[in-house]
Amino acid sequence: QCSGLALSVRLCKPSTATALTCHRLQTPFEYATKVCSKYSEKVSGLSGIGMQLSATTDDKDRPCRIGCQDESVPYRFYMVNGEEGWFPAGTDCSRGDNSKKAYCMGGKCI
Repeated sequence: QCSGLALSVRLCKPSTATALTCHRLQTPFEYATKVCSKYSEKVSGLSGIGMQLSATTDDKDRPCRIGCQDESVPYRFYMVNGEEGWFPAGTDCSRGDNSKKAYCMGGKCI
């Protein structure tokens, strides 16, 4: 038996009501840029552009956290701390790897 936080996940299609009100899904880039634009108004040195970064050997959950671009060094990104820096539950975090299906849940790639 496991101890600690337990999450259960079920893949589903949007309901008819959701489909009627939601005309288009937001891309991870669009979502991250919206978050980073808000932060760039408060924190100097950020460009306002956000990205979904690829996983590294040290950090498999990295694609589930938002990276905000440095204003002067375009290849440098700062991870947003806390829940505001998480992609929404259900965001694809497989990063183009068609051999696996992986989705963000609570800032983790599962």
